Amino acid sequence: MVRSATALAAVMILAGFTPVQQVAAQTEQAATQTQQVATHTVVPGDCLWNLAKTYYGSPWEWRRIWNANKSQISDPNLIFPGWILTIPGKEAEVQKVTVQPAGEAPPPEKPAPLPSVSEPSMAHQPTVFREKQPGTGGAGASAVAAHFAVTRDEVYGAPWLLRTGREPRIVGTLEALAEAGRHTPYPGVLEKVLLRFQGAPPAVGTSLRLFRITKTIPQVGDVATPTGVVRILTAEGDSAVALITQQYQRIQIKDMLGTLPSYSLKLGEYPQAVSRGPEAMIMGFAGTAVVKPVGSVAFLDQGSDDGVSVGDEYELVNPSLGSHPVEGRLQVVSVTADGASARIVQITGAVFRQGVAVRLSRKMR
Repeated sequence: MVRSATALAAVMILAGFTPVQQVAAQTEQAATQTQQVATHTVVPGDCLWNLAKTYYGSPWEWRRIWNANKSQISDPNLIFPGWILTIPGKEAEVQKVTVQPAGEAPPPEKPAPLPSVSEPSMAHQPTVFREKQPGTGGAGASAVAAHFAVTRDEVYGAPWLLRTGREPRIVGTLEALAEAGRHTPYPGVLEKVLLRFQGAPPAVGTSLRLFRITKTIPQVGDVATPTGVVRILTAEGDSAVALITQQYQRIQIKDMLGTLPSYSLKLGEYPQAVSRGPEAMIMGFAGTAVVKPVGSVAFLDQGSDDGVSVGDEYELVNPSLGSHPVEGRLQVVSVTADGASARIVQITGAVFRQGVAVRLSRKMR
């Protein structure tokens, strides 16, 4: 009888919870269950990339392990067999609940502010990728004035990475050649093509980028590869006739249409040296070559939300090499909110691999 009364009292108390109290109780319980901490003893072949895949199901979570072990791991590329690492539990994923009076719409959520980027110490020196060094005048000064850190076509033609679960932003597709009697699945520069849009076409004179998905990187995402640029000549209904103005890869019928990335670099701008810049990890590559040559594009896990800009430069440092520890350099040629595409501009061997961390060495200002 006592047990029954106790149980009845417990039911009455729970039934008397308000929605907010119930959410608070569920939140506390979820946090207790998901914030458990484990440990991992490093064995040969381990790296932060693989550990994140093992414990969280995604290599994108490697920073969670690194941040929990920074007192032991100074370089994310170097962990040694026998080390015991802390593996934090997954953070509780609890949706925010707001109780509103009946018939009243909830207030819009404010966007989270972008992370601030600290101002590092800089040395005003030219990038190592410049073909000619600046001088005090004459031809040297002219070479500096005519320098683009990254050209417009390099930005427009750079592949980018869509994280797993993300869909590309598509405004339309390339449907066919616009010229009667001409039949080919591969239109080229200065040919007119018919575009089909999901809504009304953009204004005449607007340029758009053609692209398609060319590769999937398991547990990472899909590679979107630009094929060209078109400029709208005429528009009617949900279609338009456009001229192909640039070609980066073989253009095909049914290539997707997207907006062009912003480009604001000016003549003479170049990145400046940064002391102890932040790290980014290579999540994969655009190409399929086993050994990545100069010019190959790597995908980094840091983007514009982290302060990364087109023209920034990263390097892979190996302290064991003595007075010349840099094994490879990358230059950012395209950025999205959560990632960047960076081309290899210098290597000493097959040093760039998936899961390797690189450090920001020069920053655009």
